Amino acid sequence: MKSSTLFTMGLGVALAASAFAEKLVKTGDTVAMMGDSITQYGTSDSAGYVQLFLRAIRTTGAEVTFVGAGVAGNTSDQMRERFVRDVIEKKPTVVTINSGVNDVRLRFPAQFDVYRDNIDFMVKAAQGAGAKVVLMTPTGTGGEKPNAIVTKLAEIMREYAASHEGVILADSYKTFRAAVDDPSAPAMGPSGNKATVDGLHMGPVGNRAMARSLVSVMGLTAEEIAAVEADWNAASIVGVGGVPTMSLAEYDLVEGYCDRMRMDIWDAASDALNAGIEAFLKDPSLPSGPALPKASAAAECEGGDIAFCGGFNWQQEADFNPSG
Repeated sequence: MKSSTLFTMGLGVALAASAFAEKLVKTGDTVAMMGDSITQYGTSDSAGYVQLFLRAIRTTGAEVTFVGAGVAGNTSDQMRERFVRDVIEKKPTVVTINSGVNDVRLRFPAQFDVYRDNIDFMVKAAQGAGAKVVLMTPTGTGGEKPNAIVTKLAEIMREYAASHEGVILADSYKTFRAAVDDPSAPAMGPSGNKATVDGLHMGPVGNRAMARSLVSVMGLTAEEIAAVEADWNAASIVGVGGVPTMSLAEYDLVEGYCDRMRMDIWDAASDALNAGIEAFLKDPSLPSGPALPKASAAAECEGGDIAFCGGFNWQQEADFNPSG
């Protein structure tokens, strides 16, 4: 995705935010974020959507307590079962709920009613404890093409938020689809995925799309949102392949290059690493020694022991759960 496209998306968020007069998060708040692996990895990954949201909060000057409640593989049933223990008992003042991608493997259409009941339980429990509630529409699973069940679950989220007073909707599905459907966004790797590393878990583009959906309901001014985006772009937080950590602004430049060269980001990162190693070994000022192994663009993950898998730095390789 080219930088100009990202700026346009950021501007859209700013316009959406103008409808909110009160700040969603203020100093002294306790922010609890309930979810599955997308939220768990969004917390552990320095460029994850949770971390970007927390950076946005800090950029506004607010100091908050954070409660991470993302557990890989969780369905809405499992989130409901642990909601009181993992969220309510932490006494949150702001609660976000990101649920749905794992419900896809359950029984439908009956599960639609179960899903809505589970969301209703969590919302009422949080509101009963005095917390503001933000519902995040689920993004996708099994690849980046639209999934009919996930699309329906997102509609249920929207309908619920619209019909219940005080419930805030962060339409992550909408921002995610916009990122995926952007024709200028190059693939991260051979799979062809643009916003995710595996058709489910977020890469840099997907994480920003999800974070922007939250920023859009924070009640920020256009100037504050610009400051948030500038902070995201300046921080060295993105790991791709074996290339040293880069900023999101640098990642955008890599994307633009890949778009022009018709190559994926993993190949570009591998090429950059190989070129750097070759230049390093040719430096006559270096002491002689054994040659360093050359990185391979075809490196594969085996047993979860390789730090860089599929073109993305997984922070929790050993715990990776492809079901979400």
